[in-house]
Amino acid sequence: MNIIPNFKTLIIQSNSSVSHALKKFNASGEDILLVESDKKLCGIISSGDLRKFVLSKKPISLKVNFIMNKLPLAMNGFNDTDSLKIGI
Repeated sequence: MNIIPNFKTLIIQSNSSVSHALKKFNASGEDILLVESDKKLCGIISSGDLRKFVLSKKPISLKVNFIMNKLPLAMNGFNDTDSLKIGI
């Protein structure tokens, strides 16, 4: 895992399929995807969220907005050094 990932690789559109999210997780090697709609953060998907979804045997053609966390924790006022100290 990279300390500071290229965030563009972590962004997925809210109308994307779960199948596309699986591909994004594999390509990024990270444990989280940022879900956006109209260029705004509208949720996050963790690799754990995705595993639970796959185990539920629902079709991976469903949209990611059905499995995303719609109330993600956002932090303001941190610089890169502060972020590295707390491991994000």
